[in-house]
Amino acid sequence: MVYKLEREIRKELQADKTFLQKDVKEELCYVKDEVQCIRSDIAQLQKTEDEREKATTTTNQEVKESIAELKEKVEDLSRARDQVIFLASSPLKHFSIPQGTACSQILGS
Repeated sequence: MVYKLEREIRKELQADKTFLQKDVKEELCYVKDEVQCIRSDIAQLQKTEDEREKATTTTNQEVKESIAELKEKVEDLSRARDQVIFLASSPLKHFSIPQGTACSQILGS
């Protein structure tokens, strides 16, 4: 009777142990899958961040180049303006402008 009871208890404990082991294995597999998904998400986010950083760097470089080009154009226009002012302020007596031309009409010659 005691032997039979001990055997039943062992069977029950073995069944519980098997059930718990199976349950733990399932949970561990689930956790492992979740960790793998999280790692994959992190890798994707890092890739996206790297792409954004590269795009931002490229855009910043393009903006800097555009600003440099605009500064150069402003300098060119400034030099041209200075030349026009210089020419406009210098005497034109040594130039002969034919009568009836657009220049003579503008200058009043």
